[in-house]
Amino acid sequence: MPNDPVRSGGRLPFKPWVPPSTGSGVVDDLYRVLQVDASADSATIRVAYRALAAVCHPDHAGAAGEPRMRELNAAWEVLGDPEAPR
Repeated sequence: MPNDPVRSGGRLPFKPWVPPSTGSGVVDDLYRVLQVDASADSATIRVAYRALAAVCHPDHAGAAGEPRMRELNAAWEVLGDPEAPR
């Protein structure tokens, strides 16, 4: 992918991580976990997930990254499937 910011060394298309709030809907929280807007397309969601997973994976971040990786995986299960309703 020529416009892939992870491979090209450019800036990533998401904001700094903010823990999900308890007042908003569950799906909104999933977008926040992946640090993308609710209007993000599937390619942006995939790039965000892979970039965050590379940083938070327990093999890279140690045991401290495990809870964050679980959140990322849960969000990816729901948002990563383009056929699933959101």
